[in-house]
Amino acid sequence: MAVYRFRYADASGAAIRTTLMQCGDDSEAVGKARDTMQDRYATYEIFEGERLVHAAFPLQGARQSARAPQSA
Repeated sequence: MAVYRFRYADASGAAIRTTLMQCGDDSEAVGKARDTMQDRYATYEIFEGERLVHAAFPLQGARQSARAPQSA
């Protein structure tokens, strides 16, 4: 299992919450982030170490997200 860092922000981009969780893989981390997403959070980012795993930018309550580019 790897340690993932979840960063939730408000509409201005200010961090509201940062937490660490152990997950088996990137997919599990994304699922956990979505499960903990609350109305007061406008965006969330998931990191494993320095690697950006996923960034989501929901629009008007919709669960739309943009996958961040992966570096080699």
